[in-house]
Amino acid sequence: MGRSDAERGWWQRNWGWCLGCGCLLPVLALGGLAFGTWRVASGFFESNSALETAVQRVNDNPVAVNLLGSPIEPKLWRENTNINFKGKDKMEARFGLAGPEGEGRVRVEAHYDRGEDAWLVDLLRLTVDGHDETIDLLDENPSP
Repeated sequence: MGRSDAERGWWQRNWGWCLGCGCLLPVLALGGLAFGTWRVASGFFESNSALETAVQRVNDNPVAVNLLGSPIEPKLWRENTNINFKGKDKMEARFGLAGPEGEGRVRVEAHYDRGEDAWLVDLLRLTVDGHDETIDLLDENPSP
């Protein structure tokens, strides 16, 4: 016969709750941390004018569109994304991009112009997977 609740110890009465909370809470905490990190990185990426310029220039470049297809979107979590600040006024970034027909990586170097209150892009290059050439996205006359 089973013992009554008064005869059973605390652990015997509550082991299910402890096990559930002990496993579920860390999973929820890690999931929340991952989601928060993703939101911060996505928000930064969308609010930084140099990175917005990079994605827009790739989408406006006929050679890039020919190789990657359209639309071309940043791949923040499927690739290594590196954004490094050198002081308050210089930034280097590398991130992946993907279109319907291919993938590539962009390298951006920019400086912050206090007079214009904006990030100005100094270097913007695209390397497409499977191709040896690098596309200079600041070149106003791209050759196909």
